[in-house]
Amino acid sequence: MFDLLTAIALICVSAGLGLVRLVPFHKRVWIGLALMAGSYCAFSLGLALVRTGVDSQALRYVWAGSFAAMAIPSVVFLVPSAQDWLRAKWRRARLDQPTIH
Repeated sequence: MFDLLTAIALICVSAGLGLVRLVPFHKRVWIGLALMAGSYCAFSLGLALVRTGVDSQALRYVWAGSFAAMAIPSVVFLVPSAQDWLRAKWRRARLDQPTIH
């Protein structure tokens, strides 16, 4: 079952990486950061519930699912943003270098 979920997640991530470049750069960054903050909150809330003694198998599935449901899209939004930002920075650095002939 988990292999199927992993395969579906990988297919969605690879398709999403291509589609997310249609979103403007600054919006991509903010969406990715918001999703990352949401996944951190879901993780923290689940961890707090487990530590207080509210623990069941269903809670663990919901906890892991809510974390993954936000963490995977945050990666999909932030990785192309980081690639575009680094690519532009490297291009500028390469163009600013004096060429020796």
